[in-house]
Amino acid sequence: MRTIEYFKNPKFSDEACTCVDMIVKFAELPNEIPFTATPYDVMPYGLELLNRALAGEAGPVAPWEPWPYEVMANMVKDHRLNLLEQSDYIDLASYRATKSPEHLAAWDSYRQQLRDVTSQSGYPYNVIWPVKPNI
Repeated sequence: MRTIEYFKNPKFSDEACTCVDMIVKFAELPNEIPFTATPYDVMPYGLELLNRALAGEAGPVAPWEPWPYEVMANMVKDHRLNLLEQSDYIDLASYRATKSPEHLAAWDSYRQQLRDVTSQSGYPYNVIWPVKPNI
């Protein structure tokens, strides 16, 4: 169990305004720490911090703000690269020689859709990720 000494700088951490980021000082720790309070927290102090923040004890909760465009774009590109790397084996000649044209077409389409995510109209905030083939 943790004893809350104080908390400050509450800010919604999600668009639905259900979670709150803040700085907390617990008596058991030497320094302030960043903390995210959620309605699903299993520790009583997490729920207490959320309720106290929502009640305005540390002032109004600052609004949620989306990540800056460049940050979000880099996160999307990193995820895309990870998904492409997970399926790089598809392009090995030894693998392609053993698979049906339908199988290869499905994977080739998936990988092309991954490459095209940066062309989507909602990029980078609303990316529709292709579904990995299940064949």
